[in-house]
Amino acid sequence: MGKMLATNNLNLGIIDGIYLMLLFFCLLGYVLPLGVTYSTVVTFVLFFYTLFITPSLKFKYSSYQFWGIIVICFSIISSLWALRPILSYYAIFSFIKLFILTYSMYRYCYIRRNFIRLLNIFIFINILLIFFVLSYFGTGILGQERMGDSENGFNGNSIGMSLSFALYAMYLIFKLKKVNLFSRMICCFLGILFFTFLLFTGSRTALLMTALPLVIYMFFKSKYKIWALVVITVLTMVMYYIVMEIPQFYNVLGVRIAEAIDIVSGNTEGGDSSRFLLFLYGVEWFQEHPILGIGINNYRVLSNVTPPFVGKNFYAHSNIIEMLVDVGIVGFLIYYSFIVILLKRAISNFSNNISKLVLSLTITIFIHDIISMSYYEWEMHFLICITFILQSFAEKEKYLKREKT
Repeated sequence: MGKMLATNNLNLGIIDGIYLMLLFFCLLGYVLPLGVTYSTVVTFVLFFYTLFITPSLKFKYSSYQFWGIIVICFSIISSLWALRPILSYYAIFSFIKLFILTYSMYRYCYIRRNFIRLLNIFIFINILLIFFVLSYFGTGILGQERMGDSENGFNGNSIGMSLSFALYAMYLIFKLKKVNLFSRMICCFLGILFFTFLLFTGSRTALLMTALPLVIYMFFKSKYKIWALVVITVLTMVMYYIVMEIPQFYNVLGVRIAEAIDIVSGNTEGGDSSRFLLFLYGVEWFQEHPILGIGINNYRVLSNVTPPFVGKNFYAHSNIIEMLVDVGIVGFLIYYSFIVILLKRAISNFSNNISKLVLSLTITIFIHDIISMSYYEWEMHFLICITFILQSFAEKEKYLKREKT
């Protein structure tokens, strides 16, 4: 009997090891510019391995899978009336590929131990990302100009978002597992390293995505809301000083924050005024096709023939506007139904700290989508999946607590 149990444990260990190896190579293909073919092949291998080998997620709800399938189906249908169907096919393929990756993660992380393994892998990949960035750009670029090489698929925002989510991963490990002193010191060092390089990417979105959920969660968790607001205000002022007053950070990030402040204050002469115009045009185009839109990923068809964006292939730079223009109010409601699902469940179990975290991340995702794209970006699919996994843990705790009583 003991020998049989040992054999079963060994088999399970091998199964888990193979999955984690495939997951490592798959995530590596998204974090580093290894090409579409590489990421596609590894993603599908990972999916089929997960589907036939690993057990289904216990204590899970089918909402995540149902949401992804419905979004894919409606996106395919929207290609029937798309202005340029080929653009819709590209977006649909990208969404399917990303959902396959995150669905496999969702199935695998049915217990905290597996989830922590996933987070550790992601942290390690971001350590590799730091080394890759240094070898790719050299140290001379630090503090002089933004990191990134968009022509070769190595976008500065993507680098910054990956590092931001690595910070999430370390924080979640602290929340879900007892960590010894040595591990805490390592995490603190990595946290400072990741955050410093995040600032060097010059990504305003990555900085917002790092700070916002922390601020919201701190406010929700604090018993003394006024004190929490004071602490949040002080931390915001400290961060503003670091970014705006230290030349190395101002050169790459502070100047872009100053541009954003100009736009918000009504000064559209800044370098980012095009985003403001894209938003306004998007509202007009939505009003022309409010119900079903013009087809997924077809916003750029209209922007391509509209001065001053002619020939630039611009997307909306706002997932909210992009969804409204592309798939209308119907597709918008279908896509953002996941926000409603997560909010409803987190609020109903608000006394649970994980639910507070879920609520913070859900609000952050929606705010992110006002100012940036997400539906075909791997970073946001990753975050949505992580949020659903955390919600499943909160539901499990609620279920076990009810069973005890």
